[in-house]
Order: sequence, then structure tokens, then C-alpha cells
Amino acid sequence: MRLIRQYNSLFAFTSLGVHVDNSINTGNGPYVFRINGVVHHRIGSPIPHVGRRPEYAQLYIYDTANELQNRLNIASGEGSDQTDPQIVSDLIGMLDQHNPLVHQFRMARDRLLSPTAPEIAIKPAGTLDNHGDRYSLPSAPELAALLIGGLTPNVSSFDIIVETRMSQFKHISPIHPALMTMQYPLLFPYGDIGYHLGIKLKETGAPTVGRENVSMLEFYAYEMHYRRGEPNPTICSGRLSQQFEVKCYSCVEASKLSFYFFNQDLLRCETYQGICDAICHGASTGKDVGIKKMLPASHIASKRYMQQNYHDCMAICRAYGPPDKFTTFTCNSKWPEIEEAIRFEPGQKACDRADMVVRVFHMKLEEYLDHIKEGRIFGPIRAVAHTNEFQKRGLPHSHILVGSLGPIVSPLQLKLISTFLLNYQILKRTPWDFH
Repeated sequence: MRLIRQYNSLFAFTSLGVHVDNSINTGNGPYVFRINGVVHHRIGSPIPHVGRRPEYAQLYIYDTANELQNRLNIASGEGSDQTDPQIVSDLIGMLDQHNPLVHQFRMARDRLLSPTAPEIAIKPAGTLDNHGDRYSLPSAPELAALLIGGLTPNVSSFDIIVETRMSQFKHISPIHPALMTMQYPLLFPYGDIGYHLGIKLKETGAPTVGRENVSMLEFYAYEMHYRRGEPNPTICSGRLSQQFEVKCYSCVEASKLSFYFFNQDLLRCETYQGICDAICHGASTGKDVGIKKMLPASHIASKRYMQQNYHDCMAICRAYGPPDKFTTFTCNSKWPEIEEAIRFEPGQKACDRADMVVRVFHMKLEEYLDHIKEGRIFGPIRAVAHTNEFQKRGLPHSHILVGSLGPIVSPLQLKLISTFLLNYQILKRTPWDFH
């Protein structure tokens, strides 16, 4: 399980085009998968260029007689000398037997090895054709199509076409149904169809009120939800699950940002794009004049989101007065609820189940805020505001400001535990010395 990310990368059809920041994993704390920048998945020609060794999807087609050694060479080149050849061999056999996408690439290999090798292209399942049922589960052979000759069929802008001779890599859309299967073959060994546009929120024929389709966020939340008695590799695969969760989040963000980019007129951004408007908003030079892309206040962490929440808090202070108490609510990975939830999967730790940690923290935070609002902790209050943050190691915590209804009292009068900034001279003292 410790090398599961390395094993998955040996069988991935696409590259993980992102900078993985490992500087946070220098200590003795739990492993954290953190990325910087934008995630790009790319796929190239089935045949490697002259002088280059095969990689990613090329390993399923080119020089398959030495496939095991080719994959081990890639592992050694990435610094993974501990890769077990027997495990790699077993995974090759498993994917050859069960993964329909691998079957299509093997079929392309057989075509290329024929004496009269034609021009071929591989098309993983994108938008379903007009003759099929868009909402039914596709059969295994429909996961990819092998196109012989020219690229005559109609191709969607979100389809992946892997041609015999490609001069450059092609990017894969985050809404492509085969994206996760191609990047995480160990999590989806049977070639499951992933998220795509048009998934119905309810059964066909049922009355619908409001939205009709499932959002990408809802799809991945459903997929990563734990159900007792149902194996779910996406949340039970250690470090690979962390990478998958980060990838799902990046796909959701990319989808939202793409929508905002192409629907700026809905956000009334024309007032920020003219020269006169820019000058009225304080622009003293011409570098900021032009077409700006704005994010709405509903997008978390955007400029408008931060400004709106700041103004809301200032309005609360103006109406009810400034806060007089500050408290922090911190998540504890040793909470009984978390340990009870992860014990159903042997070998798991709290750092492997970020979904469970956040759910338990959210429930406890809501209960804590209810106690504050009911006056059971600080007495009657005027107002309360809080913000949630995440520590470097992934545990969430919340900073809470409280405005009391009565006169301001000291923490000692409330009999609360207070934290002191310790210095070197008193580090060796016991906690009982502070009472």
C-alpha cells in the first residue's frame, strides 16, 4: 500500500501534468498529497518517437514482449527501486483480463503488427452516439472504439482521439467519461464510466422540479461515500486515494472556472473592462485595463466571496457591537467517532479518510455553535461568527468570535481553559504548574 501511487503510475494511460509538492512530507507526520498549479492530463501517440522509450498508454501497444521490463525500467527511473516484479506481472494479467480499455489497446497492437498495418485511431468513450441510451450503463466494449483508416466519424470537442502518428500530446477534458479510468486503472480495473454531462438526477420519466442533471460535485461525493459492506477502492487505497480526491477537487474547480470564463456576461463584468471604469475604480496605469475575468461571490475563496463575508461581519459588529471572546475549535484525529468509523477497514488511519474526518468535525462544530448560541457556554450572546481553516497536515479547525450580551468578564471568571505562550524556561514544567 505504501507504493500504490507508483504502481498506479506504471499502468496509467495518461500523464499527471502537475507539480507535486513533497516539501511538506519532510517530517514524521502523516503523508499529505499536495499539488501546485493546474492539473493537466495528456496522452500521446500509441507509438513512441524514435529514440524515446515507451510510456503510459504506449506500454500497452509497443514492445509488449518486454512489457514487464519496460514498466520496471520506468519505475527505476522514477526512483522506485522497491517495485516488486511479481506484483507488476500480476497487475498486467489482471488488467488484460478485466479492463475493456486495455483490450482496445491490445487490439490496436495486433493491428499494427499485421503486415499491412493501417492507420488507426483509438477513441475512448466520450459523448455517446445518437443511437444509444445516454443514461444506461454502457457495455464493456463501448468504453473505447478502434477506428480503422481515416477519422471519419463525428468527433465531439471533448473526445480523445489517439492517432497512430501524433506530433504532440493532447489534453483530456475534466468532463471526459474515461478520464478517471485512464488515470487510475488500479481504482477502476473494470473500466468504469466516470462523470459525464447529462446524468439524470432522477429516473427517466419521474417528475422533476428545478435541476434535472447531476453535478460533478454530487457525482464525486456519491462515489467517495463509504457504504458498509460495499468495497470502495476510491477511499480505501491509502495514498492513491488522497491523489484521487485531490484530482476530483481539481476537476470540480476546473469545471466551475470554465463556466465562469465563458459566462462573464451573467456576472455583469462589463463595468470592469472599460478604461473609464478602470480609472473610476482607482487604476492609475494602463496595465490593468482590458478584459478581466471575474469570479462570483458564490465561488469560495474568490475576491468577491471574501469581501462579502468581511462586509457581513462588519455589519454584525455595527449592529450588535464588537466581539469580546475568541475561541478555537480544533479537530482531533483521536475522537472516538473517527476511530469507530475507520475501524471497519483494517489498516486505515485518520489521515487516509479525510472524508470521515471532515464529516465528524462538521457535526461536532455545528453542535458546539448551537451550544454557544443557546447560551450554554458563555451565557447569553449578541452575535457569533466563525471561519474554518485547515492545518498543514489536513486537520480542520475553526476560529470563532463571540459577542456576549452581558458585561465583559475575564476567562478566569468563566472557569475556561486558557492557553499560554510558553518560553524555553518553562517548557519542562507540568501542566499542573499553570493552575
